[in-house]
Amino acid sequence: MNEQDRNQRIPLSEIVNAIPIQPQYVLLIVTEKDGSKQRVVHCDLREFGEALAIYDGANQYLRGEA
Repeated sequence: MNEQDRNQRIPLSEIVNAIPIQPQYVLLIVTEKDGSKQRVVHCDLREFGEALAIYDGANQYLRGEA
């Protein structure tokens, strides 16, 4: 994630409100970046609500709130 991406995180409420029909499951993909290369380190199917909670928790951690 570059500096511009960090400054443009989408609020969780905006994501939820933008989806007219909420899915039951979503694919959660975690990547890591090493220099110019990026690779998938974890991939999992999660319930929609659980995935949103993970997203929210990750953003709190990145903001230094967790």
